[in-house]
Amino acid sequence: TMGLDMFLNATCYILNESLSTEISNLVGIPSPNAEVREITVTVMSWRKANAIHNWFITNCGNGEDDCQPIPVFIDHLTKLRNLCKRVLDHSTLIPALIKNGTRYTRNSDGEMVATPIIEDGQTIANPSYAKRYLPTTSGFFFGSTEYDQYYYQDVKETYEALDAILKIPQDELNKWDFTYRASW
Repeated sequence: TMGLDMFLNATCYILNESLSTEISNLVGIPSPNAEVREITVTVMSWRKANAIHNWFITNCGNGEDDCQPIPVFIDHLTKLRNLCKRVLDHSTLIPALIKNGTRYTRNSDGEMVATPIIEDGQTIANPSYAKRYLPTTSGFFFGSTEYDQYYYQDVKETYEALDAILKIPQDELNKWDFTYRASW
């Protein structure tokens, strides 16, 4: 399905030749002369978490959103983690009817009709803090722009993942270069 897919990747450069050879042998590089010089891992991924995407584009990507890899520094990760914590602290979920997608059907004239799918869920009681500091953004298949349980869950998962990453000792963390990339 189409949608905003988002990835926070970390790359470590392999300077040790014997380690490079060991990794090459382990993964079976398809060329006898190939060398492993870097390892890239996805440390977090999201789907349609457009508020988080908007933050990365605004704070790390100079406002340019063209699916390019964007360098992300430890300071950025710290700022986003802290912001997510503040948004969670200022957000209280309450029961509500929420929109969870759209159903498309044809009417009697054969025209496509969009009908929102409404279900029991939760919404943020007063989303003014979230709207001001970690706003949603719309885009082609970017998902909901509501401040509901799905927004809250995206912010919570981002906080928890970044908090775990940032607990890694600084000298270990400094061995990795982080990038953010999105596609849709």
